[in-house]
Amino acid sequence: MTRALWALLALFVLRVVGQLLVAIGVGSFLPSWEEWFSGAVPYPWLLASQLLIIVLLGRVCLDLSFRRGFFAVPRPALGSLLRTLGSIYALAMVVRYAVRMGLYPHERWTGGAIPIFFHLVLASFVLVLGAYHRRAGDEWRQDSRRPIANAVLVSLRALGAIGILSWVAFQLAPLALSYSLGARRPEYAVRIDRGVAMRTSDGVRLRADVYRPVHVEKAPTILVRIPFSKTLNNSLFATIVGRFWAERGYAAVIQGTRGRYASEGRYYPLRHERQDGLETLAWLATQPWFDGRIGMWGGSAFGHTQWALADALPASRGAMMVQISSTDFHGMFHPGGAFALRSALYWAMRSHGPEDVRPDDAALERGALTLPLTDADEAAGTDVPFFDDWLAHPERDAYWEIIDGDDRAASVSVPVHVMAGWYDPFLPTQLRDFSRIRTAASPEVARESRLVIGPWGTPRA
Repeated sequence: MTRALWALLALFVLRVVGQLLVAIGVGSFLPSWEEWFSGAVPYPWLLASQLLIIVLLGRVCLDLSFRRGFFAVPRPALGSLLRTLGSIYALAMVVRYAVRMGLYPHERWTGGAIPIFFHLVLASFVLVLGAYHRRAGDEWRQDSRRPIANAVLVSLRALGAIGILSWVAFQLAPLALSYSLGARRPEYAVRIDRGVAMRTSDGVRLRADVYRPVHVEKAPTILVRIPFSKTLNNSLFATIVGRFWAERGYAAVIQGTRGRYASEGRYYPLRHERQDGLETLAWLATQPWFDGRIGMWGGSAFGHTQWALADALPASRGAMMVQISSTDFHGMFHPGGAFALRSALYWAMRSHGPEDVRPDDAALERGALTLPLTDADEAAGTDVPFFDDWLAHPERDAYWEIIDGDDRAASVSVPVHVMAGWYDPFLPTQLRDFSRIRTAASPEVARESRLVIGPWGTPRA
């Protein structure tokens, strides 16, 4: 049994050394970096955790070899716990392998299997060690604590099963999304790099999660710049969407705008999207995996991040899909000269703080009934500077020129899929946008652009 543990430890050490050789560039005879590294955690952290594991497993092997120390004393309760955890661990890796091979034809049958195999090595170590401690089982059967321990083990098995099933459901979520959209089946495994930073010209670091298809050297890229806080729900949704694209051969860059989604800077909606977007495009052009083709996607405020770059995307090598958003935020906030109090107050109350929160209906009603309108935000709960700015600029002046630009629908350089809702406040300005695309944009852009209007409005969530 001790020899088996030493052998398993040696295998794991070989894995760590092999990946380290590839990382420092002297392991050309070994499998490529993508075969060793899933990208779940940054490599320095992974290496540190691997070294700690080696130290711990080495201590176990030494204790058992010299028959002294904590791990050398048979503990049947510990043995039962280790066998349960080891079984869950091993089952999780078997399921992970089956899901990977089932989803991604380019990975069959060994693609990305190195991390899985060595997780199985660790699971085997835990199981062997558990078997060693279970050898005192006769005494354990008479122990009065056994019913309590059994209940704990049953709970662990249940939690393990729930965890594995939840993980499988999350892995299959992009596949379910593809079925609902009528998209093609996935092809590629996905490499995820989280928190990738670029620095703007004024020193602000904008962070993005980057999703890339494995074994694809260069790929067309879908850029999404989102002005939302990085909550668990937003992160899960972004991961599903990012993986959905990457599984089909696209790189997906989901970047937070200033002050949002882990990006630095002060959040002020709409004002910085032109300059920050241009600098993001310049950063993308330097990435080795970017093939020059780019698409953008998003609605409402992050639909605006697309319009801010409408004339800067590469002609004949890009596209935009804009939902419930337009080039004319002034026209949306001041339709016909009136102030769109409901839309402005709801947005201000939802997004004024470090995290987006759903406004309280009673507070919104209290604010909506307050005069003068400049006090509506305070009555609803807090002073929001950008709400006051929207209200203070009823005319199309320099303030709105920074946000809306100059006739962006006419100067758009790529085809646009415009999605509007019959009950959405952006509808009038979206109709004007599409009319300008058809009459003033280049013939190719006008011919390839589309407008879809459906029976929906802006969601209140």
